[in-house]
Amino acid sequence: MHLEIEADLTELTRVRAVVRPWLPPVMATSAAADDALLVLSELVALAIDATDGPLPIEIRLRHTHSILVLEVDAHAAPATAEDLAGRFNRGDEKLGGIQVIGLLADRAHAGAGARRVTFSCSIRFAS
Repeated sequence: MHLEIEADLTELTRVRAVVRPWLPPVMATSAAADDALLVLSELVALAIDATDGPLPIEIRLRHTHSILVLEVDAHAAPATAEDLAGRFNRGDEKLGGIQVIGLLADRAHAGAGARRVTFSCSIRFAS
């Protein structure tokens, strides 16, 4: 699944409404779906905070029979992108949402590139 949203926190409601039915059926009625949506919401909020200008936030989701992968990209000034990626990867507790992501995701990573920051997480679920 691929979504583009405006860099606005009000978009989170729409993201959750679109993503929930797409989640693997095994997650659809479990607490795992709520956990996945919470992690996604935190990743999107981080991306919105990082955004430099009116460019959209990109969200990519994919899954196998037992792993959900969440990726969120934002356009950001190079220094901001590098700083956020470093803080995210170190688990900086002052970075909003990092504790929730750390508790619920099996793997979390951020990378910075040419005016871009990408946050990604994977979540295992019972198949």
